[in-house]
Amino acid sequence: MLLPVDAKWIRGALGFAISAVLLGFTVRSIAFDDLLRVLKASSPQWIAVSIALYWLEIVVRSTRWRRLLRPVAALGPRQVLLSLIVGYAANNALPARLGELFRADFIGKRYGVSRMAVMGTIVLERVLDVLAVVACAAAGVMTLAGDRPAAGTISTRSSIVDGLFVTGAVALGFVVALIALAAYGRSAASLRSAQLRWAFTALAIGLRPVSEPRELLPLIAPSLLVWTLNGVAMWAMLTGVGVRPTPATIVLLIGVAGIAAALPAAPANLGTLQFAFVIALGTAGHAAAPAFAAATLVQVLLLGSVTVVGAILYAWLHRTRKAVAR
Repeated sequence: MLLPVDAKWIRGALGFAISAVLLGFTVRSIAFDDLLRVLKASSPQWIAVSIALYWLEIVVRSTRWRRLLRPVAALGPRQVLLSLIVGYAANNALPARLGELFRADFIGKRYGVSRMAVMGTIVLERVLDVLAVVACAAAGVMTLAGDRPAAGTISTRSSIVDGLFVTGAVALGFVVALIALAAYGRSAASLRSAQLRWAFTALAIGLRPVSEPRELLPLIAPSLLVWTLNGVAMWAMLTGVGVRPTPATIVLLIGVAGIAAALPAAPANLGTLQFAFVIALGTAGHAAAPAFAAATLVQVLLLGSVTVVGAILYAWLHRTRKAVAR
């Protein structure tokens, strides 16, 4: 097990608590009639475009993860894509991003790969994402800083900047820690405990790209493509609910939503995603109701589609595996 049972329960409870607080805070600024009006007037065509772009993003994410997995195991594109979809489905269904542990466990058991090494690649994947969203949030805030802010947005922007400093500092500290772990794992033979030696060595294999620039540099292009597709998908969804965001607003939204997604939360980032959309779009002068509607549609249709497909794939794989065992 990658985490003790008690730690999983504590992390899950913390996620539900954070979601409840942020959702309650966000709902207070929404008029239910306005929300219904936005949903009724939404464009199915633009929403369909958003879903298609999101699935294309998933495919690109799988190619990036396959590159990260190269030091761990030689897996085919189909194997990695399947594992990613199943893992993301679990991530959407479980609180506090516990689906990441499920993804490592799934691919480890199915393909005979070290789960600790796989977890190292997932951690590195998430660090790349956090660095990207912090950069997006910073760029969005700096771009919008020149605009004349509406009432109430100055303190919001200040709060976002404060959050950026904290998140950026944590992310950089995490990168330093990963480099240290990768370096220490290669010399783990000095550890007395065989279990610790194995764990550090396996983790170092998964973290190898962070200490070898020639392996890290090829990850930049797919990471840029991932977040470009994500941004265009969010633009299509917002257009579908009647919002006309500028590129700077989309960049800010990617950053704020990405930082919020890193928080422990209820399944599908319930509460944290609504809060992020309302805050980011409100900073750019957009109303709360369409922002809340867009976040909810992202959860139901984008994250929801991955969850349904992942659950079907997992059930099918589980059934075929039992049939083979017989």
